[in-house]
Amino acid sequence: MTEYLSLSWSVQALIRSGFAVCMLGMLLLSLPSARRFFGSEKYGGYADDEKLLNIVFSPLGRVVFLAAWIAAACWLLVDRHTVLASLVCLLSCRFCFISLRWRSISRGMGAPGFMLYWLAALVFFLEYTRFYDPSGYLRALAILTFKVDFAVIMLCAGQYKLFSGYPQNNGMERGMVNPWWGRLREHYKTLPPNHIIFKFLNHCAYLGELIFGGMMLYAPTAEAGGLLMAFSFIFIFCNIKLGFLCHTVIVCCFLYCAPGGWVDGLLPQVGSATAAAHPGFTILNLLLMAFLATYLVLLPVMKFGTYYNFYGKKRLPEKWQAFQDRWTNLWGIIIWRVFTIDNTNFFVKAFIEDRVTGERTLYSKPEEYSPAKGIRYCHVCEFVCFVSIFTTLKYFPSNSPLFTKKLMRYARTIPHDTRTQVLVFQWVDIKKDERAYSEVASKEYAVDLQTEEMTVTDLADGSSQTDSLRFSELVEGSVVGSYAPKG
Repeated sequence: MTEYLSLSWSVQALIRSGFAVCMLGMLLLSLPSARRFFGSEKYGGYADDEKLLNIVFSPLGRVVFLAAWIAAACWLLVDRHTVLASLVCLLSCRFCFISLRWRSISRGMGAPGFMLYWLAALVFFLEYTRFYDPSGYLRALAILTFKVDFAVIMLCAGQYKLFSGYPQNNGMERGMVNPWWGRLREHYKTLPPNHIIFKFLNHCAYLGELIFGGMMLYAPTAEAGGLLMAFSFIFIFCNIKLGFLCHTVIVCCFLYCAPGGWVDGLLPQVGSATAAAHPGFTILNLLLMAFLATYLVLLPVMKFGTYYNFYGKKRLPEKWQAFQDRWTNLWGIIIWRVFTIDNTNFFVKAFIEDRVTGERTLYSKPEEYSPAKGIRYCHVCEFVCFVSIFTTLKYFPSNSPLFTKKLMRYARTIPHDTRTQVLVFQWVDIKKDERAYSEVASKEYAVDLQTEEMTVTDLADGSSQTDSLRFSELVEGSVVGSYAPKG
């Protein structure tokens, strides 16, 4: 058990450097799209038009903000001012990936953004305790908390896949042939949907997360479980386009490498720092220990509450429900629906259409580079935006103004002549039979920014074959950010 609460300085250096590389990679790839990703609606961005956001994400504020963020990541990479640098990265990640989750159509960049935030928090606690925790108690508690939290994330992701169609061969195969996500799409499209490869991968996906996640909770098998999880994400990276999500998760898995274990034995030895003893830090350390202990104790309670809301379709007692919603949103605790039929069984095409002739030009071409669009549709966040907007129709079917608001905001970021052109967003279902996949355009949403109107046209039935294969129905939450049904 002692090894489960400790981490060698060599592995810590590996985690810190790995995080810095992932952070810099995400930031540098996002710079061409910074106006949208790190901008408010007032300045042509994806975030809400709010006073604070308008200051931070103003043209000047955005430059200062991103410069400080990039500088902090560079400091971490070269092992300089690591406590301050990790704090800057943590606060920046929290602001962009957690606090903006429900205040931006980018939804905090989805899972790639959240895992960067999670890793930033881990790196901060590791670096802080490296210099300011002479007792080692805070460090041990931090390692335990993050190990349990990450394993629970993987277990919950596997559980949701289990109940959302993966055992019935409705999971990875649609994502692998989806132009948004499939790295080898053209190859996998040639295989029949019931091919043994798809069945094997779907079973491996949910079973791997459940088994490896369980192994990571048990000290004697923790390192093996972490390494197996890391190898699984290497495979995912080779097949699925998820930005830096796979790289980030792999770095997270190094947390389970035991001192003197397989990985630690391969790394160059790094000496320990001399932790300072100061009354002020002693008090702060006690407060941080109290926070970590509270988070760890409440984690299963919060998870039970969300599942009670979602699968039981019931609300908790109102005061407890309100506390749960605040607590889960504060720390980004969610039901992990990553790469399930909720978001892989469709994609959306954005067209620019001439008002008079009706001639259309496809604007949203995945992985296309052009001088006008740059690398816009090479960034995973663009497709996270689409998912965030159009899954609103699934998650909040009675709140049509919310969907309209999101789509209008995205439409304003597409350059076109509003006098002579309109935008058409075409929903395409990925359906399948025993022999082949088919892409069925089911609905179109025409957005006229000159009149601020949206027109919906039904092209097909718009139904998804996978909806009936879920373990439970999707339940509309009472408010955005809550799984509790309406009272």
